[in-house]
Amino acid sequence: MLRGRNLLSEKLKVICRYLVLFTIVIGAGPQAFGQDTTSAAKGDKYLRFRDVFFIVLPDDRVEENISYSLSLGSFFTSKSKESPHPNWLSLFQTLGYNASMERKERFVVSSSFHHELGFQYLFDSLLTKQQDRNTLITRIKWPLNGHVSFTLTSDAETGLLNSYDRHQDSSGSHNILTSAFLTPLQCVFSGGIDLTLKDLCSFNLGISSAKMTLVCDQSVYAASHRDKFFNVGKNKYVHFSYGISSELSLTRQFTKVINWDCNIKAFKDFNMPVDVKIKNELKLTAGRHFKTSIMTRITYDREVNPTVEVENIITIGFFIEVK
Repeated sequence: MLRGRNLLSEKLKVICRYLVLFTIVIGAGPQAFGQDTTSAAKGDKYLRFRDVFFIVLPDDRVEENISYSLSLGSFFTSKSKESPHPNWLSLFQTLGYNASMERKERFVVSSSFHHELGFQYLFDSLLTKQQDRNTLITRIKWPLNGHVSFTLTSDAETGLLNSYDRHQDSSGSHNILTSAFLTPLQCVFSGGIDLTLKDLCSFNLGISSAKMTLVCDQSVYAASHRDKFFNVGKNKYVHFSYGISSELSLTRQFTKVINWDCNIKAFKDFNMPVDVKIKNELKLTAGRHFKTSIMTRITYDREVNPTVEVENIITIGFFIEVK
């Protein structure tokens, strides 16, 4: 029975990996081979997703954009207090894809995929993975009155690559698996009310919410000799918790080159303290392809870590965005 479960989890991991790669290729492909604004102004046209949707669904308004950045920067994190190595330089890439479809103000379907992957170089010639987040958010909105909508939301997050911790014992030094693809996969499903003020902020209250945590790779239990991982019991694979959720998104364009984004997510299990994720980023764009950013991420999840985790990233690098 256990062997059958392991085989099923491996198949699920492979399928999901292909889905993530498919999302990146489909999102980036039409943009990468498209022409720039100058050539489009001369009458040249290239095929994009919204053109396809316009042919199939002519009454719908479809918008999409993709952005990519590759940066060098410095990385500081409170999670590495026990590490004997200092934090030095990091290589950091992000990929974002957003698409939305609106049907005559009856409903709006939007989806966004955000990928973060960073590697840190230490001056003793070590290269370690520092960032690995992949988030897929899907939203369906039904406008009720003015700025208020009824919303169904799915917010899923996982890493792509394996992460290890170094452990020293009497038999020597060992690598202990701490995370992997779909280990964990955390997904919050919610239904509630959304309040949106255009070009300023949006607030979503998930009156009825469920948080699913999936652990596919069971080797994390054997390596760490523990019975629970992200609140998922050994050989259980999935854990559900129920409660309420909320999300506050603030955005402000101060000038043509300075942009501020702040996102605050919270989930309250009926029997547990609230889980909070805060991401605050200030971006300075100079020219078409140069960007400097200062990002702070604060995470608190008592079941995972009893202390507050703080990450600060300062980056300078290449940036491109296509709409």
